[in-house]
Amino acid sequence: MKLSLNKFSKCLMAAVATALLAPSLASASHLVAHRGIFHDATDRWNLPENSFFAIQRAYDMGLKGVELDLRLSSDGQVMVTHDQIANRTTRDDFAGGNYNPIDGALSGRPPGAHWVDKDNAHHWQNTKLKVYGKNGQIVNWGADGDFSSYMQTLDGLLGYLNANRGDILRSRDFMIILDIQDPNILQKAGQIVQNWASRGARNSVYLKFFASKALFNDTRYNGADTCYQYAWHNHLNGLKIIPQINDGELTAYSNDPEAENDDRGIAAFQTWLSIPDFLGCWAGAQAQHNDNAAQMPIVSASVPWNDSNATKAAWEAINWARHNGRQTMSIVPNPDAGRREGGSCKYYTWQSTDPRAAGFNFNARQAKQNFVNSANPDYVIIDIMGDMNHSQWSSSLSDFQRDLCN
Repeated sequence: MKLSLNKFSKCLMAAVATALLAPSLASASHLVAHRGIFHDATDRWNLPENSFFAIQRAYDMGLKGVELDLRLSSDGQVMVTHDQIANRTTRDDFAGGNYNPIDGALSGRPPGAHWVDKDNAHHWQNTKLKVYGKNGQIVNWGADGDFSSYMQTLDGLLGYLNANRGDILRSRDFMIILDIQDPNILQKAGQIVQNWASRGARNSVYLKFFASKALFNDTRYNGADTCYQYAWHNHLNGLKIIPQINDGELTAYSNDPEAENDDRGIAAFQTWLSIPDFLGCWAGAQAQHNDNAAQMPIVSASVPWNDSNATKAAWEAINWARHNGRQTMSIVPNPDAGRREGGSCKYYTWQSTDPRAAGFNFNARQAKQNFVNSANPDYVIIDIMGDMNHSQWSSSLSDFQRDLCN
């Protein structure tokens, strides 16, 4: 399963892959593989998401990076997994190991949710991951004893990369982006990355955090020193951070619908901060303390469907980043799975807190695509469809629509 590519073939793959980008994506944007490259046009090449092999494939096929998701186990270990529940991703699904979220949605009889934080890390490290293929079917569970066939801790994954693909961990041109939605996870992940910093993690690992939800609210805002002190107390000093601005992180300046100021900002540090003030806090800390502060090279912003105030805030974040020497990032989803029903393919998205799959929202995707087309960010996090038989990949929605069912 491990790819062995010489320098020439890597360059060739990257060139071919670039030619396959969806025409609607901003041509200047570098692509980051959401959960690695685990989808494939042929079932035999599908992989577990958020796994070592999915990361390795993205690196070897010329992507700019991967975005991985983090959750906590019952004993407080940082696990690399997307959903808050384990029914979809693992065989410990309360249904004999064969539960499929699309079947649960169609039947209306899903099992109870199995929350990741109800079992310890040892349990999850010994529970096999599911691999999904065409028509939304489970195609395998990996080999016994294969590291990539089991859910891993963040520490274990970084250690495995260090031991087996140190070139990935040390790379200055490939990003391992950790998507973090909880302050406890941000703090713990910071400590773990610090432990691997001298072996390359300081180069490759970025902590992308939800601007409001992922911060403790025990510190009162007092300018740039607030972000400097917060970084030190939460193990972020010297590490690369990416604040994520999206609609779920935004709070109106006033709850009064008649108020003149209807701007959206960030509720953080026991106050309401405008987008420039929030980002300026982190930038100011870095300017005053250099490498001792958290490093903010990138700002990420995404938009929902049909929310002009949230879209305005996203543009504010992107414009601030450009005016202050930072790079920019956004997100575009593709469907997670397809299922042929009545002669046509219906497309689905997995849900983090519900065992059932939900219908894919094409309107929401188009809104994010339109934003990317207009903003032309430096990086776009997007689901990637591999094609190992032809040594290529694609981010195109049409290729996902073709390959998920056929």
